[in-house]
Amino acid sequence: MWRGWLVVLLLASGRLAHAGSPAQVAERGERWLSSVAASDGGFGYVRGGGAFTAPTAMAVLALEPGAVRGRALEWLRARQLPDGSWPVCEGDPEGSWMTAAAVLALSVSEMRKDEAAIARGRGWLLSRSIAYRSIAGSAQRSGTGEAAVARVRAAPGWPWTPGTAPWVEPTGWALLALARAPRQDEAGERRLAEAVEYLTGEVNRQGGWSLYESRPYPYHTALVLLALDQLTLERSQARGLQEALAGARAFLAGALQASSPAQDLAWALWALARGVPEIDLVAKVTQWLEARQRPSGSWEESPWLTAVAVTGLRALYGHDPLSAPKEHR
Repeated sequence: MWRGWLVVLLLASGRLAHAGSPAQVAERGERWLSSVAASDGGFGYVRGGGAFTAPTAMAVLALEPGAVRGRALEWLRARQLPDGSWPVCEGDPEGSWMTAAAVLALSVSEMRKDEAAIARGRGWLLSRSIAYRSIAGSAQRSGTGEAAVARVRAAPGWPWTPGTAPWVEPTGWALLALARAPRQDEAGERRLAEAVEYLTGEVNRQGGWSLYESRPYPYHTALVLLALDQLTLERSQARGLQEALAGARAFLAGALQASSPAQDLAWALWALARGVPEIDLVAKVTQWLEARQRPSGSWEESPWLTAVAVTGLRALYGHDPLSAPKEHR
């Protein structure tokens, strides 16, 4: 019920100084983003840099339908590998975590001709999802003085590259993609449930998520919050899910400030605009993010960051790509 009305509440309460400001800021950001697309349709992390899969996928989520968005979609379609995955960038022969970003972008575009590509990407994510890690250090000693053998278990999270240890960030991306992509089998449902358990088990003591067993970071926390929020209604029975969502929002409320990195503010705004928002916090983050926009319309001259900021600002109006109708479900 909040989506589409959030910015009205912010303006009516006087928490945003200028009527229409978030929309105007987002429009300036989109104009800049459209102007820096590569000639082949791709986007990079920095202006003028090489195109990468994840920034191009993020641009698809941020841009309104049109020629620039269409070329970005074509860039993604043309770079899917034979096994169904996507590389980090053109010329890389190996699939990567960016497969999830590409699957998400194609799923949101909701074009029938992408169904096969989405299915192949989803299949790759499911087949390459298991990574391994030690859960007991070999430095521990047994009663006989011999080093204990490190125990190793299969972890349900996703790695950066196949066969390596799982991390929170690629797991969050994979969860976003699989929750959005059409699924009709038990394997996908089971992997989503396992991923939820993995993420809820990785919650930091301070309530957020981090790179790996370190202090929590707003970006990672917001990404996982977005991913888990996709599953709240369908999988509310997952152990600790509701507590994890509440803890993530509480962490963001305490961690964000005007001097926070723009990436943290952009991802947090997108995450906090969903569900039942905390109006004061959303208003502050919106103003802080708007203040960081450069005269060019960009955030730090970065297509990646600008795309996230535009997406977060538009979520205030209910224009959230994650909330679009799912025709294929």
